Amino acid sequence: MCRPVCACLPGYSGDPLSQCVKIECVGKFWCSGVGADCTHGSVRPVCACLPGYSGDPLSQCVKIECVGVGAHCTHGSVRPVCACLPGYSGDPLSQCVKIECVVWCSGVGADCTHGSVRPVCACLPGYSGDPLSQCVKIECVGKFWCSGVGADCTHGSVRPVCACLPGYSGDPLSQCVKIECVDNSECRAHQSCVNQHCINPCEGACGHNANCDVRQHVPVCTCPPGYTGNPFSSCRIADPEEACHPSPCGQNTKCHVSNNQAICTCLPGYRGSPLSGCRHECDSDSDCGTQQSCREFKCVSPCSDCGVNADCETVAAHRAVCKCPRGYHGDPYRICSAECTSDSECPSYKPACVYNACINPCTNACGVNADCNLRGLTPVCSCPKTHTGDPFSFCRPFEARDLCEPNPCGANAKCTPGHDRTGAERPVCTCPTGYRGNALVACEKGQCELDSQCPDHLACVGYDCVDPCLGNTQCGAGAVCVARRHIAVCTCPGDHHGDALVSCYQSHSEAVSTRYYRYKRNGNFTEIEEPPKEPTKLATDLKEPTKATAPVDDSQKKE
Repeated sequence: MCRPVCACLPGYSGDPLSQCVKIECVGKFWCSGVGADCTHGSVRPVCACLPGYSGDPLSQCVKIECVGVGAHCTHGSVRPVCACLPGYSGDPLSQCVKIECVVWCSGVGADCTHGSVRPVCACLPGYSGDPLSQCVKIECVGKFWCSGVGADCTHGSVRPVCACLPGYSGDPLSQCVKIECVDNSECRAHQSCVNQHCINPCEGACGHNANCDVRQHVPVCTCPPGYTGNPFSSCRIADPEEACHPSPCGQNTKCHVSNNQAICTCLPGYRGSPLSGCRHECDSDSDCGTQQSCREFKCVSPCSDCGVNADCETVAAHRAVCKCPRGYHGDPYRICSAECTSDSECPSYKPACVYNACINPCTNACGVNADCNLRGLTPVCSCPKTHTGDPFSFCRPFEARDLCEPNPCGANAKCTPGHDRTGAERPVCTCPTGYRGNALVACEKGQCELDSQCPDHLACVGYDCVDPCLGNTQCGAGAVCVARRHIAVCTCPGDHHGDALVSCYQSHSEAVSTRYYRYKRNGNFTEIEEPPKEPTKLATDLKEPTKATAPVDDSQKKE
């Protein structure tokens, strides 16, 4: 378990439960030794001698000096070190003396050298002997002991050496003979350097019946064509089937040689690993896939069980499911025969030969309630007279609405079920409002439906904007017709009197008269009385009435 720890801060010391005081070298009175100094330690002040001094820091530290002759002071890992100079030995605090070869190495041909620790007395190079007494020069004096032909005496490191001259070999004390070669490069390409002689390397290198060729000074052994074996021991006449005798293959296999290699294959009807052994492809149907059956130890399709002209639809449980094709009859596992091969072989009620079967072309050719009639061998579908619809899908009883479906009228015309004069149902064609023309041919949209859709001097008549005064048939004889606000206005001229819709006549006497305006709108007449003029005397011979008191319609006008 972890708990808190109470400790003084860094640079302080004391009892952390009562008081911690800062670590200081106050006045350094307690570190008053000569050559000493106070430094801050990790816990409390430390009093130590200055660098280059040693002693008691609380009393006195003295400087470290090397006073010995031939000595010098070096800095050690902890304190200064006083040691002799290189080439000197002795007490560095008193005296170091130079290492020299004094009289003790006085032998002839000897010399004193400085060793790593002390002087060494040895013979000079080319000399041998006792360096403390005498060293003699190494020489082949007279060479009488090295007298072999082609030999010479050389100075060894200790004594003379008698050896054959370069390029020679043999016994230097008796005779040295010239060396033919040192390596293969000094011989011809078909030779090798063996024991310092250039020789044919094929001699004894290859086996019996083998061929030897030298390539780059190296013998290459091969068996000649038609031979086999190890060319380094023996070659023999090759047997083409030797690799298969004995056969390295397993049971139920065949071994044949290709490129001097034995090739193993399974026998026909067998499968498996030819190296370990082959077995039959199958022994029962269970050894084959679901779409195959085992026949003569082979997995084959069982569809071969189907008869002549039969189709193999599928394979179930390793057995073929056979069926006679369309138009054929019989046993699908033996033979399927055609019902016909041409139309002439079929009866009248089934006159067509289709896919080797006699059929009636009308069978299932038309829709519900439809009639089917053959034209040759082509079925023609139609709805009965009392029915209507699509004969290829459905025919239903005829209804009144069917008179106008499809619309038998002209373009833009409206079809309404109706009756003719005999009472038989017939479609009635009319042009819709705003249209004009022959409804049996085509209806065209008129210029107007209301007078407001025409200019002021024209009226909407028969959906066309026309002059209401056209033909001057609206007014009576002698009257004037003027179109105003889409209406024909009839008036008698200034010197005429009468009914403007009937007749205007000229008067020879002055009389009080009133002019009337007749407006015709949709075949109806209206009268408006003008204000009276100044009174005049009536003529005695005035026969016509001066004022009409009632509107005159077209029937009265005709009478």
